[in-house]
Amino acid sequence: MIEIKKPKHFHSREEAAESFREDLMSHPTKYEQQFFDFLHRQGYQFEFQKIVYTKTSFYIVDFYLNQYNIIVELDGEGHKERMKEDAQRTEVLKHLGYSRVVRFWNKEIRKKNYCKSVLKTIIWKKK
Repeated sequence: MIEIKKPKHFHSREEAAESFREDLMSHPTKYEQQFFDFLHRQGYQFEFQKIVYTKTSFYIVDFYLNQYNIIVELDGEGHKERMKEDAQRTEVLKHLGYSRVVRFWNKEIRKKNYCKSVLKTIIWKKK
């Protein structure tokens, strides 16, 4: 999940958000692609690289599972240094009305057949 303030060369934050989202969607990580393919095969309704607007900026979240109102983030090594910021973003997203923000390390997705376990965890945490 990345929070971006409006860059100066864009006319609006919406334009900046769409541009950044398009870039993320065209270059998914292999773990995002693996989870995307799994969700698609299982028939889940979801949004990939969803834009979430705040009053002054926006976040782009990896996955939004519509039927559960849950955001799923797949975190790589760089997130080890941003855990505090990620926790703050999670609180903002909950305040915006999302039921949960569930985070998984890429290594959890990397394991063979682990996507089903990840999804069970997401659904279980919803309860």
